[in-house]
Amino acid sequence: MLKIGITGHRNLYDHNKVKSDLKSKIQKILADNNATEFESWTSLAYGADTLFAEVSVESFSAPLKIILPFNQKEYENDFDTPQRLNNLKSWTSKYNDAISVINPNPIQNQEERDDAYYNAGIHICNRVDVMIAVYDNEKPEGKGGTGDIVEYCEQKGIKLYKIEAYKSKIQMLRKTTDTEAMKAKKTFFLLWYLCVLFSWVSALAVSIIVPFKEKITNETFFLLVTLEAALIFAVFVIVAKKFKKKKGIRDTTIIKRRETERLRVLETYDKLNIQITPLTDVEYISEAVKQIEIDLSKKTLKKFDLKYSKKKLKELIDDQIHYHSQIRAKKIEKPLDWAENIQTALEVLFAITVLCEFFSAAIELDYFERLKDIHMPHEILLFAALILPPSYIAIESIKFLNEWKRLMKESKNMILFFETAKNDLDKVTSSDELQLIANSIRQKMDEENSSWTILIDSKEKPTGM
Repeated sequence: MLKIGITGHRNLYDHNKVKSDLKSKIQKILADNNATEFESWTSLAYGADTLFAEVSVESFSAPLKIILPFNQKEYENDFDTPQRLNNLKSWTSKYNDAISVINPNPIQNQEERDDAYYNAGIHICNRVDVMIAVYDNEKPEGKGGTGDIVEYCEQKGIKLYKIEAYKSKIQMLRKTTDTEAMKAKKTFFLLWYLCVLFSWVSALAVSIIVPFKEKITNETFFLLVTLEAALIFAVFVIVAKKFKKKKGIRDTTIIKRRETERLRVLETYDKLNIQITPLTDVEYISEAVKQIEIDLSKKTLKKFDLKYSKKKLKELIDDQIHYHSQIRAKKIEKPLDWAENIQTALEVLFAITVLCEFFSAAIELDYFERLKDIHMPHEILLFAALILPPSYIAIESIKFLNEWKRLMKESKNMILFFETAKNDLDKVTSSDELQLIANSIRQKMDEENSSWTILIDSKEKPTGM
């Protein structure tokens, strides 16, 4: 009989959707493996494990194999509501003969607890034919979590079927908005590059027409003029329809980018039990995000764990330092070097072209008697003189769009800020002090995205050529 195991998050935003996805995924697994029945392996943690058991029994009448990380009495301490606890007891009483315990010894500390959870997950992985992972595709927050089990399956080549699921409404909205932001940003940059390319090609057409007009056919002349007009019209349409249009690609890019970053911080602070204070700058924030911010600001805080909150806030800081010092730096340095090297080459070529034009004119005016037999390619020199400046401007337009130098400078400032915040965090001894640092971090991150918004505002249309 086919054996299917489960790993997944406990806290899930939409249980009905997860159950529906689990049913569809199991049907696919059965079809892929030419099977009609299976045995369901689960640890019965609330969330994905329990939902998997429900779907297996209710929709497929599958037998269960229950793997507990430690004895049930200890396990029950990890169920945070009476409903969840009663649900566990209901399952274990009904399937008492199907229970196996990984670590029957008393649990002494959190490390032993995490190890037991991890070993329970590995035990299931090593004994089933297929694993299903219900998770958010994000890095694990601690040992024994879903991310660790997924990583183990991938390393060992265990068949793994993934179901994307969210832990909260904030995470769901943040990941959805992030996807939309990346899509809008790619479209925004693509349109900009098309405008630059079309403008350069139209300049190329003019650069061919002017010096070679007497040597090209009427058909070629007409084709080049038509191409130039069509490309200029295309640039006009892109700018008018996509950049200037209200709620077009420009506004979508701004809104989604800022919403994503604001939601990222809100999600982190909600996990850390840090009080949220709504920010005043809401011009580019949707009503849905504004409402989440307001709701979180009114939320009653749970018991505060200073040590845990400091640890997680440091992780946020380290992620930001890594992004600005490694990820962004690598994205910027190479293309910036290429662009500047190309511009330097264009400057040299233009200088040579001008110098050759000067000597050509001097020779024609008999200023250099000894050089009168030298033939200068006037058409080619004129072509170069016409195309090199717009080529230089095209590269400058790309630099202007990407703001590589400004971003490098901004990253240095952000790294300095976060390193200072990290040092200050080490000295924190109270929740109030932590709150002050957390608010300053949030404000700084929002200011960074605000500066990006201002730059987009200034780039409603490409640089003319």
